[in-house]
Amino acid sequence: MSSASTQSQVGRWLLVVAAVVIAATVTAAVMVMGTPPEQRLTRLDQRRVQDLQRIVQAVNHHARIHGELPSDLAALASQPGATLPTLDPMDGSAYEYGVTGQWTWRVCAHFSSSTADRRDLSLGQADTWAHGAGRHCFEQRVPKDSRPDGEADPAPAPVSRDPSGDPTRSP
Repeated sequence: MSSASTQSQVGRWLLVVAAVVIAATVTAAVMVMGTPPEQRLTRLDQRRVQDLQRIVQAVNHHARIHGELPSDLAALASQPGATLPTLDPMDGSAYEYGVTGQWTWRVCAHFSSSTADRRDLSLGQADTWAHGAGRHCFEQRVPKDSRPDGEADPAPAPVSRDPSGDPTRSP
């Protein structure tokens, strides 16, 4: 065998090895990061969480200024100077908002993916904004420092146990 032939075979093997390494790298990247469509859905979910976080800030600000929760998102978004995201970035459906108590409320959105297998710490989400795929609501409470005169939550009814051991609310 000539040295030119040996070099040609070595070159082919190096080309094959390089192609395998590149293919393995691309495959690993897709497995870790997800496909481009999955990445797009994840980015849309991150945007939804950011929108909901802005809504939380706006509701808390409204409660601090007006001493009560806003009646709906449209009223909140119509405040002078407000640029509040009230619509889903993908399909344009409205985010859901509902008052559940004097200082408690919920905000809901439809998510494309689940955060059960990942945490998006880049948004500081931790578990506070964890969600499954589909409709998910986040229960909120206006912080005491955003209430008039730091108004406390109403005291819960005392809990007592009947003889059977079942907890019941006292009348």
